[in-house]
Amino acid sequence: MKLNYSEEVLTTSNTKLAATLLAFGATLRQHNPTFIAEEYKYSELKRGFYKRDGKDYPGKDPKPPERVFFNFNRSDAASAIAQAFESEKADTEFRDFITEKIAGLIPPDDLAKLFALHSAAVAQGCREVQQKREYLLAVIKATPKEARWVVVRRSQTSYSVFPKSAGPATVAQLIGKL
Repeated sequence: MKLNYSEEVLTTSNTKLAATLLAFGATLRQHNPTFIAEEYKYSELKRGFYKRDGKDYPGKDPKPPERVFFNFNRSDAASAIAQAFESEKADTEFRDFITEKIAGLIPPDDLAKLFALHSAAVAQGCREVQQKREYLLAVIKATPKEARWVVVRRSQTSYSVFPKSAGPATVAQLIGKL
């Protein structure tokens, strides 16, 4: 039996980009809108965090960073917004385009008003992005500890992922395979 299933997700750990995507109408996935995980380096695991062959793994007390990934429903608009977000010359390109194509067609006062309206729209967008960022922080705070994850990374391609609520035997088994 063949299942016709395709899932497209745009994922980012950049809270500023995530807030910008929300401000432009992108939506978080209904299921698993976030992936929150403490990320340990395999080489820095705390003594007694797990046992292998009856011995404690030696290492210093890790202070793992908590990483948050936001999962958005992918759309062409969301992808374009993500690309535009990285641009450092959009405002200059806008002003150059207006100056080159429209400046001679409208009176200088109207041109100044057009630039002022553009600045006002950008300022409004900044406010909306800040409001969306506050919403994302509320989503993070509302995510229960039981829904969070742990990542133990030996390298970029060798890592183990398990629920934060996993029992010691499960943790030892998964980390022992690294």
